[in-house]
Amino acid sequence: MTQVPQAQGLARTLFGAGLIATVVELAWYGSDDITHALTYAGRISGFVCLAAALAVIAAFGAFLDCLRHRPARYSGGVVLAGVLISLFFNLLLLALQIDGGGYTHFLLFWALLIPWSCWALWRLHRLGVWGSLPHPRGFAAGVVVSVVVAFGSFSYNHVYQPYKFPALVSTAVEFRPATVADGVLSLPVVLRTRNRGQVALYVAGSLFQVNGRHGDTRKEPRTADELRGDVEEEQWDLLRHTEVGAPAVDVLAQGRYILSGRLLQPGEESLSQKVVQIPLDAPYDVIAANAVVVTLRADRATLLTDLHRSTETSWTVPEWKKHPRDPDWVASHRFRWPSVQYRSPVAHSNALLEHSRPTRELTVWWVLKPPTGESLWAPYLEYLIAPEGEDRAPPSPAARRRMTERYGLSATPSGAFIAPLAALVQQARAAD
Repeated sequence: MTQVPQAQGLARTLFGAGLIATVVELAWYGSDDITHALTYAGRISGFVCLAAALAVIAAFGAFLDCLRHRPARYSGGVVLAGVLISLFFNLLLLALQIDGGGYTHFLLFWALLIPWSCWALWRLHRLGVWGSLPHPRGFAAGVVVSVVVAFGSFSYNHVYQPYKFPALVSTAVEFRPATVADGVLSLPVVLRTRNRGQVALYVAGSLFQVNGRHGDTRKEPRTADELRGDVEEEQWDLLRHTEVGAPAVDVLAQGRYILSGRLLQPGEESLSQKVVQIPLDAPYDVIAANAVVVTLRADRATLLTDLHRSTETSWTVPEWKKHPRDPDWVASHRFRWPSVQYRSPVAHSNALLEHSRPTRELTVWWVLKPPTGESLWAPYLEYLIAPEGEDRAPPSPAARRRMTERYGLSATPSGAFIAPLAALVQQARAAD
């Protein structure tokens, strides 16, 4: 390292500038994580980045010492450690950007500092720094251990914690005793969603529906051809003595039952009750209800806007908007069912992910699909996290899995609650 003073002035300037840029990079990421990371492990990662920044500052000081006529004995090793920190950290950023499927303006860091680190290591090798170290094998082992510890911290935060503390949600729907007045049955429907896990969850979307089925009982059993026709029409309840008429199903009620964007803390339950009114002479044999909730892990991402106030409808969105209509895969291109849309940008759980991946948006669509065939379920929710403007193509099964693994974004349906209309009316009259 004693030959550095004889190096060209440009090379010395470039060497020092690379170390300073690494300090700025590490301090930026570290301070951001200490103040904004969503998990305790993320805050620890911020302290690790700041400690690495201090180590590179020491490397810069050692570099200045090497420019003197008689540098300290271990200055070369300290400079080498700073260069290796820069190389490994920026290789991590490169891997994250490749994994994230896109690049941000922060690529300027690793795009410049990875080549700089390789050049700096080459110069240090030419100057014989490895040979000047008193224990080169111990130094190399220390570098390897430091890299393993840093990688282990990152893996703990992003792999182990989501596996150890999965998102656990339960959703249920039930009918309460109904009342009869003025020829109308008033049926209370109770909807419960509970966060049974150990991590907080955002409610990205929720939907309940209550449907009535037209059906008549007949003495003669239905034929095998009729049952096969039920299967072809996606009717999976094959009824031997019930003839489902046309129209087969009516949607009696549908809508949200939890405010979009609400945060459910561990152990917290959301309880809602809706009242559905049904004429006593309605031509239904059974009444069915179900619900579904879409949740997002609050330790994986943060909603940056009020999801509830982002409501847009497919029939009123101005044409100059970026998303004037729903993608074809959400609402059928052929039928163009109306829909309600909720959209919010999301921030990642820590600075490494936030600055190495493109800005992503959470979008939830409530599609007001009318009943088709004999299925008891009609409206539905679609959801997606993707870079802005990249929601026009349907997500593949692999993309769905990545959304669940990275953000905990998933849907939890309730079981179906089905009751005969005649029984509901009889119970209501008996209670009176």
